[in-house]
Amino acid sequence: MSSKKFHEVIQEICGNVVIPLDERDAQDSALLQVVSHVAKDVCVFLRENPIISNRPNEVGNRIEPHVRDFFNHIPGYRASVPLGKIAGYPDILVEEGTDRYTYIECKTYNARSLGSTFRSFYFSGSESFKVAHDARHLVVGFEIIEVVETKYRPVGFKIVDACNLPCTLKQEWNSNNKLLYSLPILSQYKETNG
Repeated sequence: MSSKKFHEVIQEICGNVVIPLDERDAQDSALLQVVSHVAKDVCVFLRENPIISNRPNEVGNRIEPHVRDFFNHIPGYRASVPLGKIAGYPDILVEEGTDRYTYIECKTYNARSLGSTFRSFYFSGSESFKVAHDARHLVVGFEIIEVVETKYRPVGFKIVDACNLPCTLKQEWNSNNKLLYSLPILSQYKETNG
């Protein structure tokens, strides 16, 4: 396995620069305050409107629209789905004016998994990779609890700058359902209504 910093991988994949967040810079400091404000607003909103999901790992996907909505209520900020594609990294493109961009990836964790070494952040390049601008790359991790069965809500958050995140490459061979089930079917069953 090879290892590189996130900013190096992004530049290799698409040629765009990952701009580190500089808290001493007035615009970056203001951006961080806005991201923190949005994350807190999402936590407060979902306290009364928990996310319903049969799968805990889908909760993060259901938080994304709320993050975009709260951003879009702040003057001077516009949040959208990068290239209009829901799947893949990153989740949200935040635009400030016409020349400042920030990508936000929404993640979830629970208090027990915070120290886990299981894969939690991943991305892959493609012909239509969603990173199209030199930008800051922030990860907003929401701490999730299950309120009652199938109902979840965030109780806190952590924001990190992904610029210097150590990343490892794990190559794998893969296929898809179309190819897999085009092979001769050896046995099958499907429930019928009768």
